[in-house]
Amino acid sequence: MAALSSPPPGPSPSASVRAGVARGLVGGLLALIVLVAGTLRFAGPNWDSGHNQHPDERFIVMVTLALELPKRPLQYFDTASSPLNPYNRGFDGFAYGTLPVFVVKALSLLLGTQSVRIDAPSLTR
Repeated sequence: MAALSSPPPGPSPSASVRAGVARGLVGGLLALIVLVAGTLRFAGPNWDSGHNQHPDERFIVMVTLALELPKRPLQYFDTASSPLNPYNRGFDGFAYGTLPVFVVKALSLLLGTQSVRIDAPSLTR
């Protein structure tokens, strides 16, 4: 009497089909999310009248241009008079960290590029 052969171990063909369909749905959903996100990101980003700066970026540039180096090293630590403190330079609020602003200011001083061409009337204080 011959022994009946059992199917080989592993996923059944219907399980493989379901896994393929699930991968296709996940890939399609991911593509749809990227497409919608790209459309929302790049549709009408005219924040700064064609100057390609977000209002936050423009504000950080304004603050960086207004900062000056302290006359004495200890003046940096005196927050009430430090010329590197945005609040002492005529800005009522500054919600960003100062390290990137200080690095950009130092680089601009080193490279001699301490000004920017300001065409937008919204950049004037």
